[in-house]
Amino acid sequence: MGLRRGERGCEDAQQDRQPLVHLFGDLICLNIGQDPHPAEDANYVDWHRGGPKAAWRPPDTITIQYGMTEADTLCSLAHEFGHFSHGDHCGHSPRAEARADRYAAHILIDPHHYRQAEEIFGPDPRRLAAELGVTVHLIKVWRTLTRKRDHPPS
Repeated sequence: MGLRRGERGCEDAQQDRQPLVHLFGDLICLNIGQDPHPAEDANYVDWHRGGPKAAWRPPDTITIQYGMTEADTLCSLAHEFGHFSHGDHCGHSPRAEARADRYAAHILIDPHHYRQAEEIFGPDPRRLAAELGVTVHLIKVWRTLTRKRDHPPS
C-alpha cells in the first residue's frame, strides 16, 4: 500500500504511491541486512549527479544523488519521504525541514538499538551513527527528540 499525501503511516493508502513506498521499504531492508525485492521500475525515485543530496519533487518523485554513502542515501531518502508523507510542497520552510528530519530519525533509529549502541560505544555521535547506519545529523536529531520526550518543558 502507498501513502496519501499528508498521512504519516502506511495504512489507508492509495495505489498510485505503492512503488515509492516499496522502494523505501527496500532501502530500509538493506539497512537492516535483509534482502529486498526490486521495485525501481516505477520511476518514482530518480537518481541525479551533483546538486542536493536528495529532493522531493511533488507530486510523485524523490531524486537521490549518485555516489553517496549508504547512510547518506538512506537518511536523505527517509527525510524526503517525510516531506512526501506530510504533503509538503517545493521550497520547504525551516519548519518543514525540521519535521522531515524528525520523521527520518523516528523511522530509522530504533530506541532499543540506540540504547544498546550507546552502552557499547558511548555517547560519541560518530560512533553511534556508524553502528546504526545513519548520519551524525540524524543521531543529533534523535537526541533532541528523546531529550524533549524525557524532559518536557515545565
